[in-house]
Amino acid sequence: MAFSDSLRRLSASVLGLLSNRLELAALELEEEWQQFLAVLLAALAALFFLGMACTLLVVLVLVLSWENHRVLAICVMAGLFGALGLRIALVALANYRSRPRLFSATMGELQKDLQGLRGQPETAQEKQHGG
Repeated sequence: MAFSDSLRRLSASVLGLLSNRLELAALELEEEWQQFLAVLLAALAALFFLGMACTLLVVLVLVLSWENHRVLAICVMAGLFGALGLRIALVALANYRSRPRLFSATMGELQKDLQGLRGQPETAQEKQHGG
């Protein structure tokens, strides 16, 4: 009887631990999704209004320079927008590469759980962060 009770308690503990970790993963996924939607909507709105502003700016420059320098005005505007587009793409790429990994908190907790099950002591850094 004692062995089956111990096995039952161990199973319940493992399932409880797994349940907590899955809840954490689900919470992280939900937070990521909400942040993604917020950024996507803001980016779409910004693109729309910036697109309208750029279109009107190009029309204004072309109207003002139509008589004397229309080809130069078109080239300058194309270069300006190309340079801005490239800069924005590079910043977006840098931001994408520097974001935290998905489920990083969950993976950290699972690593702590594995260390605990193996009998390895926590590092000083983990103790400082509430581990």
